[in-house]
Amino acid sequence: MTELLMAAYYAAEHAEVVRFPIDLSDYVPAVARRAWRPRRDF
Repeated sequence: MTELLMAAYYAAEHAEVVRFPIDLSDYVPAVARRAWRPRRDF
């Protein structure tokens, strides 16, 4: 389940469709890097 969620984060950040399984060994999502900022347009 974690691997699937990480692949979804990767796909969203890179705006592309990924084929599963994907090598995510070096990938750190923006949320974990504290680089993600929510949009304030709601």
